[in-house]
Amino acid sequence: NEEYDEDGQLRERSNWIAGKKDGLFMEYHAEGTVKEKSNWKAGERDGLTEKYYGEIDQLMNKYRKKGEIWSSSNWKAGKRID
Repeated sequence: NEEYDEDGQLRERSNWIAGKKDGLFMEYHAEGTVKEKSNWKAGERDGLTEKYYGEIDQLMNKYRKKGEIWSSSNWKAGKRID
């Protein structure tokens, strides 16, 4: 499944099974850079999620089954800051 904004820019790319997000999910900033890259299983986050803020800042969260966070780290300019 792909969603585009009114200017034709790709905003989201995702997979769905039985009405639930399943597999790789990608969301993009207006300028086309990656905003979020995450994995889903049966409608819940499963595995690594990466959220990007600006060109070099990013927040990374890892999830286990049922969406519970088991590890979280914050990064800025390629260095861990937490």
